[in-house]
Amino acid sequence: MRVSVLTSSRADYGIYLPLLKRLKQDPYFELEIIAFGTHLSPKHGNTINQIEEDGFSPVTLNSIVPDQDDVENIDSAINKTTQLFNSYWDSCTSEPQLVLCLGDRYEMFAAIKGTLASGIPIGHIHGGEYTPNSKDNEYRNALTTMAQYHFTSTQEHADRVAAISRHNKNIWNIGTLSLDNLSDLNLLGIKDFFNAYGVDLSKPTILFTFHPESISVEENKKHILEINQALRQLPFQIIVTMPNVDAHNKIIRKELEQLIKEENHIWGFENLGTLAYFSCMKHCAFVLGNSSSGIIEAPSLKKYFINLGNRQIGRQCDLNVINCRINAQEILRTTVKLKEKTKLTDANIYRYGDVSDNIIKKLKTIPHV
Repeated sequence: MRVSVLTSSRADYGIYLPLLKRLKQDPYFELEIIAFGTHLSPKHGNTINQIEEDGFSPVTLNSIVPDQDDVENIDSAINKTTQLFNSYWDSCTSEPQLVLCLGDRYEMFAAIKGTLASGIPIGHIHGGEYTPNSKDNEYRNALTTMAQYHFTSTQEHADRVAAISRHNKNIWNIGTLSLDNLSDLNLLGIKDFFNAYGVDLSKPTILFTFHPESISVEENKKHILEINQALRQLPFQIIVTMPNVDAHNKIIRKELEQLIKEENHIWGFENLGTLAYFSCMKHCAFVLGNSSSGIIEAPSLKKYFINLGNRQIGRQCDLNVINCRINAQEILRTTVKLKEKTKLTDANIYRYGDVSDNIIKKLKTIPHV
């Protein structure tokens, strides 16, 4: 079975990785990885290199990463990416028998939109999730309507996919793929992390990521100024990973870059990669920001997540999640209250065993020529 896996960023590639390894090893499958989006952007770390270092030989499609982060430029990038994929499938001498996509990004929406006319069946991972305060919600739901096969992370999400797609066929609740990384990867120890990145994780450390909310530039600037005020005062070493390419990301990026220059206790990284990111999460005191990793992976590493603002509100979460308004003093008070919290177990509502193997089994039931 020929399977094409679409990856547009460091985030979805890290989630896919356990599945990609198994697809490559299984002689039943002929794997093609199509890398586009920020993978090919020097500004965003040229993460195509990571894919190649992991032993894969991806096809690269140089889609548009908008220079400006306003809605108009993102809409233009969507249209150009759609055309790019439409042309790619037209030029293929041997089409895949399934295209796999993941998540909720506008780049992925554009790629699948450009795949529809080819008639290639589409599988969607992570459908049915609910983040009403993020534009990702609309892109995710659109991907669900375009796909014929669905791999969801909880039963609630499976039920929502059934409601969106208006049928119960080919919807499999298999858990969250990225959690396989925690079993597959040999996470770095404190010494190895220091040798690679120059940060001593034996010191109390916060892992921080903050993406724009789907609101105005003015509100996002207000948010990051409040957050930076708190970050300056927190008695922790802070590791910052940069925001993704959403509308209004540049104001957040600019303020964080300035903060990192001014504060010796704050370290900034464009992209740590899957291994280093989860290694940092393992050794940190807690996770702060609005990344879904605080909700999905942090529980399995027994880490609390202070969830800032509204971007993730509505997503199913475990007992490790503490919601907090974006206000400097409230952030500081919430971090102090963490000392009163009991230690977490590794219970995780997104864990369903070996997710990669379960996906492999389901893929083998899909009819193909």
